[in-house]
Amino acid sequence: SWSVAGKQPPAELGEWLQLSRGAHVYAVGLQEAVELTAQNLTAGTNGQLSAGAAAWEARIDQEVQATCGNDAYTKVASRQLVGLLLLVYVRTEQLPHCRPTRTAALGTGRLGVGNKGAVAASLRLHSSSICLVCAHLSSGHSATETRNLECAALHARRAFDKGEGAEEAPQQADTGPRPVRGRR
Repeated sequence: SWSVAGKQPPAELGEWLQLSRGAHVYAVGLQEAVELTAQNLTAGTNGQLSAGAAAWEARIDQEVQATCGNDAYTKVASRQLVGLLLLVYVRTEQLPHCRPTRTAALGTGRLGVGNKGAVAASLRLHSSSICLVCAHLSSGHSATETRNLECAALHARRAFDKGEGAEEAPQQADTGPRPVRGRR
């Protein structure tokens, strides 16, 4: 997970993504994938990626294909919330063992919008349930309590879209958020 400061994707991503390790699942989470403008405050709310997020998605797709082979991985999730972007790839040979992916996007700002919040993807691979979260919460050493409150609010409001062909599943996990302790 990286903050990309609203910049366009660079030409070289190979070392950054470390794709040569051969994992069954790759997840890439970005914060600030788009500049924070009034137009981008609704980015991703209709299921369509904004132009900035789509540029990152296309460049990362390109790098996955160039490094791993054209058909080695299949993208199973792509979800945006303002500047947050989560992309999930599964090794193509594992697709028969991968249950449909469900996604969620929740903002922590007023009215659930703003540049803070989380995007997530949930899937089953073989008998393992996997939940991947990309979050962008309040920053700074003095904001530990605020981050904990944001995390708790996200946990309380989480709900995944029902993916195509997804089995009925509980909307909430059994465990609560784990607070982060700040240094003093």
